[in-house]
Amino acid sequence: MEQKSNERVREPLLSVDGVAKALQLSVRTVRRMVASGDLPIVRFGRAVRVRQLDLDAFIGRQIRGGGL
Repeated sequence: MEQKSNERVREPLLSVDGVAKALQLSVRTVRRMVASGDLPIVRFGRAVRVRQLDLDAFIGRQIRGGGL
């Protein structure tokens, strides 16, 4: 289905705490990933959010075959 130009795509936005819980990591680790540029953010004033799309892409980049 084709999307009209005036329609907005709504995608979930996660807080840093939400990302940390989803990845089972510390908030500090998520903040490091953001600071390094590995995990893109959207900023609303002082509020920091991560688009679900960007989190999914980040997870996809972490997948490696075989071994630890």
